[in-house]
Amino acid sequence: MGKAEAGSLQIQFGNSSRVYQAGNRVTGSVLQRVGMPMARADLQLKLCGKGSVAFSRESGGKRRNHYLDSEYYLLKNIHLWPEGGRHNHNNAEVLGVGHHEFPFSFSLPRDIPSSFHVHAGNIRYYLKAELQVDKRKSSSVKEFFVVVQPLDLNTVPDARLPAVQHEDNMVWCMCCASGSVSATVRLTKGVFVPGEGIPVHAQIINSSSITIRRTYFTIEEIAHCHAGGKTETSCRELKTKERLLHSAIPPGATDEWMGEEVVTVPVAVPTGLQGSSLIDVEHQLVLHVVPSGPTCTARMSVDIVIGSVPLRESEDGQQPSAAAAPVGEAYSMGEARPRPKQRDTVPAHGRVDRNTEFTWESGYLDTQV
Repeated sequence: MGKAEAGSLQIQFGNSSRVYQAGNRVTGSVLQRVGMPMARADLQLKLCGKGSVAFSRESGGKRRNHYLDSEYYLLKNIHLWPEGGRHNHNNAEVLGVGHHEFPFSFSLPRDIPSSFHVHAGNIRYYLKAELQVDKRKSSSVKEFFVVVQPLDLNTVPDARLPAVQHEDNMVWCMCCASGSVSATVRLTKGVFVPGEGIPVHAQIINSSSITIRRTYFTIEEIAHCHAGGKTETSCRELKTKERLLHSAIPPGATDEWMGEEVVTVPVAVPTGLQGSSLIDVEHQLVLHVVPSGPTCTARMSVDIVIGSVPLRESEDGQQPSAAAAPVGEAYSMGEARPRPKQRDTVPAHGRVDRNTEFTWESGYLDTQV
């Protein structure tokens, strides 16, 4: 008796951007269009937040070992119809013809990690509405949303201390040493929010016999995915508004960045990925030194922390250079900077360990809706 019209089940979020901070309330409605009256219809909404890691390693010959792990941060069912979640056996409620709207509302846990994905792992959140008639599946729909776990930079130890890095690199050409290139990068602090500019202070001394074609800075995101006692690490450059370039440095010459040029911090998941025991995230400001000829590019990195709440005004009256990054923005990144995350303090979520073969989905859906 009765049926739902094809494609008639929809999930509508109260926040059209579908971006929420951990701890926020998520509201919306499940919309259902019914062509004929339906008795014993059950409509449920599943809330799910899950972290997954999957990668493989060669173990000799043609054999490969596969490593998988997963954990749940959010797993709950909400009965939308019938009211109370059960039918009266003597008089089942009927879902009549027409358009029906079933509102929902729930609060996200405060300790869940941000949405994130790389080739070896991901953290995804979604809602799935499923309609059953006489205990048989009739239709379903799934919609993803994005969670941001805020990172207050005022809680990062030694956040106002400058960050300094110095390295000497030997330049090789055709298997012959051609001298060294030394570089020093200094940042007035090591913590930033998206949209903030990083004033670049650097000195590059070319003591080699080869001309340095160019130097430039990037911001990179390093993700460490853990499973089965192994770690898969991936690195990607975060897209910035523009790439800062300096031109050639002849042999024996010196080039300096005087802090007048800035690298703008792009939108990125907060450093550390707090709340996940499967994936760690780091961010670095990287200086690239590109020699001429068949030689390798030298890299020098400085650890930085990207957060969502900027530093407050300091005691000396200096004002932070950027405001807090809005949560609803396109989410689609000397002394070593301390990490804001400690793995042994990550809250325990529902974890599933598996060590069997897997088929890794191609075309993974980007959760940055």
